[in-house]
Amino acid sequence: MTPSVTIIIPTYNRASTLPQAVEAALGQSHPQTTVMVVDDGSQDETGAILTRYADHPRFVGVSLAGNVGTAQAKNVGIALSTTDAITFHDSDDLPHRDKVMGQARVLGNETIGAHPSLN
Repeated sequence: MTPSVTIIIPTYNRASTLPQAVEAALGQSHPQTTVMVVDDGSQDETGAILTRYADHPRFVGVSLAGNVGTAQAKNVGIALSTTDAITFHDSDDLPHRDKVMGQARVLGNETIGAHPSLN
């Protein structure tokens, strides 16, 4: 089974790079990918960028009332995700279009297991 994946992109005042990062995330080849941008209380045009993608069926925009930091913004994304797996991208990432597909294939490969010492 290949898992569904949420790409969580925490961002703070990165309106200049965010559209390219969102486009790259939405352009991933893995068909079961959701892109979630968590705006960590930005004071720039980040909110307007989230609005541009609001109608996209695989996009979720979350706006926090204040800046809580990257770790907390990621935790919000984790809490709101409904997919099988999560990966994080930075708000200026332009990953290869097959990045998430490769990750999902490894996660979905039941023959790959953790070493018993990790139990």
